[in-house]
Amino acid sequence: MVKVISNFSRLTDGELSNLSDSVFSKMSGNAHFPNPNPPLASLSAAGVAFSDATAAAAGGGVAETAAKNAARDTLEATLTALAKFVQNTANLTVEMVLSSGFSVAKTPQRATTPPDAPTNLQYEQGAGQGIVDVSLDAVNADWYEGEQTTDPNNAASWVPTTPVAFKNSRRISVTNLTPGTGYWLRFRGVKNNMRGPWSDPLFVRAI
Repeated sequence: MVKVISNFSRLTDGELSNLSDSVFSKMSGNAHFPNPNPPLASLSAAGVAFSDATAAAAGGGVAETAAKNAARDTLEATLTALAKFVQNTANLTVEMVLSSGFSVAKTPQRATTPPDAPTNLQYEQGAGQGIVDVSLDAVNADWYEGEQTTDPNNAASWVPTTPVAFKNSRRISVTNLTPGTGYWLRFRGVKNNMRGPWSDPLFVRAI
């Protein structure tokens, strides 16, 4: 889906004026948008008012600056309303958006490969019996999941840790371990529901 940029708060005053002039020029007589709402006359009036207020505020007067800011708010609101009007046009294409003077928002790129295996696993005793705090070097993951076993040579013995999911790679608190028992822990990253390979097992012993 094509998405029109409709937030202009980060534009400088000059950039906002230029955008207003461009949209007015490109939407005037544009067959894709025959009846703009709000009307282009409203955009023109808001643009002129902002330009005049900007010039008046050049000296830095408090009242003049306040008037300029108010005029900017009006112009931003008018442009936002027009951008949403463009957004709601049926069968909207990138070419149609660009013909209006507005810009198309970039679509975030989703990761297409799973995360690498975590490395540099270390641990220390946690805050309580049967708890260890593990740290590992972060990989490109949304979160991490863990497994544990007392017999790493038995592939069927690996079970999820408690808890099974972790957000923070700097401190992964694994609980419900039997004090004095040796465990092997392993972790892997998950990104966009893609699971990476398991880390090498880390031997721990909770107290």
